[in-house]
Amino acid sequence: MALTMAESEYLDISKTHRWHRVYDAVRDGRPIDQIIDLSELSLRKVIKNLRTPLYIEGPPQVPLGDLLDAFEHGLGALDNIVRQCHGHDYAVLFRDASCGATSRREAMEQFLSAVFERISDQIEHKIVCPNGQRTFGRVHSTLNQVAEGLKPRISRLAGQLAADPESRLTRPRGSRVPVADTSSILGQSLLGVGNA
Repeated sequence: MALTMAESEYLDISKTHRWHRVYDAVRDGRPIDQIIDLSELSLRKVIKNLRTPLYIEGPPQVPLGDLLDAFEHGLGALDNIVRQCHGHDYAVLFRDASCGATSRREAMEQFLSAVFERISDQIEHKIVCPNGQRTFGRVHSTLNQVAEGLKPRISRLAGQLAADPESRLTRPRGSRVPVADTSSILGQSLLGVGNA
């Protein structure tokens, strides 16, 4: 039986709108804290879609918990899952990112960091323009700051998922819920990331 992962989950930002708010925030030069909040919100949505099996006209997707279980059984078990879900981007990335990890938590932390890094690279290449305002150096610096700010949040998420991949993800007391600014997508084409 072939296994699949969520069809709506892509690592290509032109195929998923989940990361467009992060793209817009970086492009518009919004505060780093706001970009970090939006990035965490996007990662949480990725997790939600990857951890629950879906039965829609076919076999179930591979839940994130199954990837963690396969990690504990070694590279052969991970390779098997990658084959079963036809080389889905996220399964391949989990296998590659978790290489060298010594625990479930570390494997999940490396995976979530790799997801953001992959998206961050795409945002960087789409946003940079030679007009002096969005130079490679400035955009790269912004995204590096976002990645640094995300580290403790990714670590917390990874710990929760490693302990129980099906549990409700909680936030620390007193932390604010990231709020997505939807005003930036009003004039955006549904065919891809808006023009820079």
